[in-house]
Amino acid sequence: MHPALGIPEIVHEIALAANARYHNGKTLLALATTCHTFLDPALNELWCDLGSFRRWVQCFPDGLFVYEKVLTGDGQDFTVKRPMLASDWERPLFYAKRVRRLTYGFFTHSTWPVLHRMVMSLPSGCVFPRLLSLGFPITNEPEELIFLRFFLPSTLSSVCIHNCGPYFLDILPTLGQLCPALRDVTLQVHDMQPDERFVQATSDFIVRLHHLRSLTAPTLNWEALQHLAELPNLSQLKLQNLAHIGPSPAPLPSGFPALRHLNLGYTPLPVATSLLSALRNTELCSLDLQQYPCPTKRDMQNFFYTLSSNTSMRTSLADLAFSIVPVRAPDPDDEVGPGIGYVAHDCTPSCALGDSVLRHLHGFAHLTDVYISMAAPLDIDDNTLLDLARAWPELQRLTLNCEQPAPDPEAAAPPVPVFIPKTTLLGLSHFAAHCPDLLSLELSRRIMQRKLTSLDLSASPIAQAKIPAIAQFLSGIFPKAYVDGECNESWKEVQVQVERLLAVRKEEWAWARAATRNTRRRVKAKRD
Repeated sequence: MHPALGIPEIVHEIALAANARYHNGKTLLALATTCHTFLDPALNELWCDLGSFRRWVQCFPDGLFVYEKVLTGDGQDFTVKRPMLASDWERPLFYAKRVRRLTYGFFTHSTWPVLHRMVMSLPSGCVFPRLLSLGFPITNEPEELIFLRFFLPSTLSSVCIHNCGPYFLDILPTLGQLCPALRDVTLQVHDMQPDERFVQATSDFIVRLHHLRSLTAPTLNWEALQHLAELPNLSQLKLQNLAHIGPSPAPLPSGFPALRHLNLGYTPLPVATSLLSALRNTELCSLDLQQYPCPTKRDMQNFFYTLSSNTSMRTSLADLAFSIVPVRAPDPDDEVGPGIGYVAHDCTPSCALGDSVLRHLHGFAHLTDVYISMAAPLDIDDNTLLDLARAWPELQRLTLNCEQPAPDPEAAAPPVPVFIPKTTLLGLSHFAAHCPDLLSLELSRRIMQRKLTSLDLSASPIAQAKIPAIAQFLSGIFPKAYVDGECNESWKEVQVQVERLLAVRKEEWAWARAATRNTRRRVKAKRD
């Protein structure tokens, strides 16, 4: 045997390379049986990620657990045939100590009898004593939480719990006590609205963790945020909603020394501004923030001014996302959930984001990805775009759009306030001249010319495959123009499709206006 094979690190790298190249359990099994030197490294890689609970259950002696079809239905179930003995655990524990990653979701009702018998006879306190990563989609079944207790070794460093429900709160103190070395924590909520007790329970859990590198949580209180600000290794923080914690009781001191990625979800701008004050010395790389409904112009000014005052971020921030989501009222007649509804917050010109706010971003010369989406059209012109293009020479992706519907060509009075666009195609040329690395550009430009009634392009060549796209483009810009195609059959077809598209749009807008009026009447009647 080569002397190098006596070095454990080299043997481990060989097993890693075999797994990375072939992604085949049979290859690792063959490597494990080659000689005793490769046995442990190959088996460690083979069992590192436990993809199937049944696979591990089959390590128990034959006849102890039987996996068979349920008599009433097409499903399958585990059944226990005899009492468990101490000797039954020898082979399963031999492999259990090699498991590093586990997804708890495959524990269904059919496996509960097996788990009950296992936890009662388990020789040690944990099924997988060297587990590093645990994924657990909770379905609010108390039985699942009982089993979870036996999958929490002190070595656990990463946990991802989806659909956190009421029962989940009871396990948090145990999770924090048994797994103090947690570094990556993800807590997600889908079907419930976090209340004060939820916020307190999750925050108490977080303040017990001192080694966090990344955290995803529904919401936290100011005590937990203060604790996170003091952590030396926290590099990624994602919060779903901070709308209910209120203003900071006291200014936060400078903190978050290692934070690089911050996602504040739906957080009011005054709260987000308070958090920015704690990032004075933080070299943040990405910032994501959402709003609903539109914040006041003063709050936007304060937020972006505070952001621009951060000298550390001026050289580090590369990815910025700021979006305002229109709040839609639920349809009272919709039993499934909120329907199309209407925009509950009626935007006014004061909601528009303009140059007075965007100029605060001119100092971030290393921005590569910018996403700004508003509920009201942007109040910008070609000069604003020129200033942005000059300020962001490294820009690769830019989105400046709004959620407002396109104007109705037949409507005498559109249902939303009219914002006349000030940008032209010249604004696009500024980015071509000053942003050589630009890959994607999306700008909301509501261009519609209603005076043009005749358009003759019959001398221009046109491919048959392009007719639908050309018709859609022309009908959107010149809704009243007649496309003259007397000398060209292809352009005649364009005019036919333009007429069809305009007819469909008229009908859709009529439906939309009627639905909006009816919904507003129902909501008004409900309020009265």
